[in-house]
Amino acid sequence: MKKRIAKLLIFAMIMGISAGACIPDAVATDVLIICNKNVPDASLSKDDIRNIFLGMKTEWSNGKKIVFVTLEDSDINESFMKDYLSKTPFQFTAYWRKQVFTGKGKPPKNFPDEAALSAFVANTDGAVGYVSPVARQDSVNVISVK
Repeated sequence: MKKRIAKLLIFAMIMGISAGACIPDAVATDVLIICNKNVPDASLSKDDIRNIFLGMKTEWSNGKKIVFVTLEDSDINESFMKDYLSKTPFQFTAYWRKQVFTGKGKPPKNFPDEAALSAFVANTDGAVGYVSPVARQDSVNVISVK
């Protein structure tokens, strides 16, 4: 009897995980992608954002260098990583450690809060980051996600 219950529990867990995997990707609405006012790109695809933050897209459409920045541990950081990068913050950190170790990249600058990140983005040509809608400032542009 105990074996049957254990099998049912395992089956239920697998089905629950599988059902979650079938939910289509939606563009996050609780995260705003912000950029420096000099960035020429007004909209990006979710794949573009993923490629930027994984170091695969390094230049804006005008050829200027992309400077991407992230937040330290927070709900908005976790939401961004999950919704745009399909990674946990731990996986993202591990990814960048591997990139550094293999000489393939330099990790993004991390900020303790949204105000510091927004100020950096506002004052750095080519900078891009993310904040919650309540932290939006007029000193940066919001990128439309296609």
